[in-house]
Amino acid sequence: MLVSSSTGRALSMKRYTRMALIRPSIDRARGVLRAEAPGMDPLEVPLARPKASELGACGLPTPPLSEDGHGSECGSEWGGGAAPQATTMCSTTVLSQRFSALADAWFTSFLNPPSSSSSSSASSAGPGPVELHRLPPGTSRHAHFDGASAGPPLPLRLSNESPFLLVSGESLRAVERSIGERAADGAAAAAAVVHSSAFRPNLVVEGAAGEALEPWWEDDIEALNVGAGNNVFSFLGRCRRCLMVSIDQVRSALPSPSLSLSLSSSTADAPSCAQATGARTAEPLATLSLTRKNAINGRVEFGAHMLWRDELGGEEEAQYVRVGDEVQVRLRS
Repeated sequence: MLVSSSTGRALSMKRYTRMALIRPSIDRARGVLRAEAPGMDPLEVPLARPKASELGACGLPTPPLSEDGHGSECGSEWGGGAAPQATTMCSTTVLSQRFSALADAWFTSFLNPPSSSSSSSASSAGPGPVELHRLPPGTSRHAHFDGASAGPPLPLRLSNESPFLLVSGESLRAVERSIGERAADGAAAAAAVVHSSAFRPNLVVEGAAGEALEPWWEDDIEALNVGAGNNVFSFLGRCRRCLMVSIDQVRSALPSPSLSLSLSSSTADAPSCAQATGARTAEPLATLSLTRKNAINGRVEFGAHMLWRDELGGEEEAQYVRVGDEVQVRLRS
């Protein structure tokens, strides 16, 4: 997570929308986390502490040696000896460690661009000095879900509210149609394509060809199996939506429906990060607030929180889900 050096609070894309332009990825073969952003040289952060000789050139000046032992050169002190400190994330406090002075400099540089007359308002101001933090081993937060099927508080690390989030192509297109209808009635300026990336899901599921699935069927999931490895996921609860869904992540069309009820790609047809805007938009939250507000608790809901049930899975040592995997769904009766 990214943390403000001055406040000790985790940054939120809802306030600092430029975060939407950062594209992280994990290179498992090389053991690095890679971050890319417009106008920046890529940043690579090792997932394990490497030797200094294994790291390449920084491409950015880094801060001097800090009190917690972070080095000022590329190869020194990647997240090893920093003392844990209290950090506020959403409404909870967790212990976290600074990870790397190089990463701090990279994120600080990108999130605090030179001001201009067109972007000098308080809403576009940067967060100031930023630090990249990770949770120490053994540290976790806990998520709470309503309903009998939710079970006890769920231990998390830095997942938002649950380990996995699922949305369906049918529900995405239903929102898109509702936006179009409102636009035709003059309630919205224009219809917009609703891309799954706005909801930041891990799993995007499409119905089988010729199978007429109703929107919002994912609200009634009890469990689902994904792929030949028999990966089992159980339902935790519906996902509350907020201003985050109206920050432009990517401009692209929906994936084409797949040939069976299967995982669909939310990123295969996405343009590069330079084509995303990170701008706040009215949709899709405006339409969701009218069509998907829970009458009991007033929450705007879209998507399903899911938990991977490793004890119910196959016997493979490593479990994978892949784009195109067939999905078998069991709905609540």
